Amino acid sequence: MKPRGDKRPSLKYDRKVLVAEESTKNWADSDSESSSSSSSSSDSEQEEVHCFMADHMDDDEVFDFANTEFTREDLVQALNDMVHEYKTLSHTFKEIKVENASLKN
Repeated sequence: MKPRGDKRPSLKYDRKVLVAEESTKNWADSDSESSSSSSSSSDSEQEEVHCFMADHMDDDEVFDFANTEFTREDLVQALNDMVHEYKTLSHTFKEIKVENASLKN
């Protein structure tokens, strides 16, 4: 993952959507009498899941769940980054809520 700075110029255009695509081939019919002796495709073929972060920017962040190079520390750091961003957004929301309330009065 690419490092992110603490300050962002604008959150308005920083919208990202997690998109996942699952690709499987020849799923066995588990209800079929004829396939009772065969193994299911999940046993015989590896499923592929493609996930990426999509927005309208050229520098999309991509997370490949099949990549085994991510360590526990990488995942902990990513979680900590998300918690920090959540706290920042919560604080900003509270400030805007107070500002809106004062403008109504």
